[in-house]
Amino acid sequence: ALENNRDIEVERLNVQMNEFDLRASQGVYDPTLAATIFYDRRSIPATSIFAADKTDNLIGSATFTQRMPWQGSSLSGAFDNNRATTSNPFNNLNPQYTTNLNFTFTQPLFRNRTVDFARRQIRISKKRLDISDSQFRQRAIEIIAQVQRAYWDLVFARRDQEIKRESVELAETQLEHNERLVEAGTLAKSDIISARVELGRRKDEAESAVDAIQRAENALKALMARAGDGEIWQSELVPVEQPQIEPSASLPLEDALSLAVQNRPEMEQYRLRGELNKIDAEYLRNQTKPQIDFFATYGTVGLAGAQRDTVNPFTASNAALFARVNQLSALSGLPALPVVGFGSTPEALIGGYGQSFHNLLRNEFRSWRFGLNINLPLRNRTAEANLGRSLAEGKQIEAQ
Repeated sequence: ALENNRDIEVERLNVQMNEFDLRASQGVYDPTLAATIFYDRRSIPATSIFAADKTDNLIGSATFTQRMPWQGSSLSGAFDNNRATTSNPFNNLNPQYTTNLNFTFTQPLFRNRTVDFARRQIRISKKRLDISDSQFRQRAIEIIAQVQRAYWDLVFARRDQEIKRESVELAETQLEHNERLVEAGTLAKSDIISARVELGRRKDEAESAVDAIQRAENALKALMARAGDGEIWQSELVPVEQPQIEPSASLPLEDALSLAVQNRPEMEQYRLRGELNKIDAEYLRNQTKPQIDFFATYGTVGLAGAQRDTVNPFTASNAALFARVNQLSALSGLPALPVVGFGSTPEALIGGYGQSFHNLLRNEFRSWRFGLNINLPLRNRTAEANLGRSLAEGKQIEAQ
């Protein structure tokens, strides 16, 4: 019966499903890696000499996220790449390679610090796994009790049928005895009628006893048989054990009650349901707190590109202006104006993507910030109502 019973199999699978639920809830702390790459080209009407009418961008980014199982903190990192080509003549680097690396750490200070939704789900999944184990044990106990009861019912039915068959034989003997006494004139004929009525009644009881054996057999077969197993239904079950009546060991009532409270799966399930309720109440009480999160961000930037070989319009116009002024100065006997430099692109920024990545790792161009994210609901009736319902449910479980 324990091997073939469908309810036992269902409860066993419930345990497995709750094990998978526990693994799934723990998966919230698995790191995630997301990546994006795309090409973007734009051609727009330019109304200023400082604007570009054509731009080409090849952009790639990757994001890493890791939630911590302690204190609700989380860590994320983002790496961005951009290769940009533009028609803007004022850009000294074209194409230009930009790389960015940023890290952000977030730590809740009030709400979600001691418990959050993910940690609540993990604790709930563990308790539900314990409940499913208890339910499996309870169902096994019930099946064992049903099989034992059905077995002894069959023993009783077969023994009862034997007794009723013997009763029929005794009634037949009594009828024959009464008939001889009537023939001898020592007994009234009405006693024969009474004996025949009694014989009929006992035959009916014997036939009912045979039917009771069939019902008892079917009840035991229903607990033992596997679905589609026709062989056991066509066979006869003959119990080989007989009840042994022995004095039971003495057990004080208080000890019996104590053992029952300790060992009954139903009591254990109520205890586990109460612990589930406490987990919910703890989480919902935490949700009534204001949400204040500390965050810190650190980033570094790398840049490089190919030196543009075309002349900057400002530089070209200034060169012509300086040349004309110097010609006029020479005619007037004045000294020439010195050439004013507008600066040049640093050598470290000249190169391709590798140079940009090298500049990123040099960590010379960095930024950081820290602060607080604050969320203060003016009214928090949803969280307060959910907490009140959870506390009422805890009292209900205790009463049950």
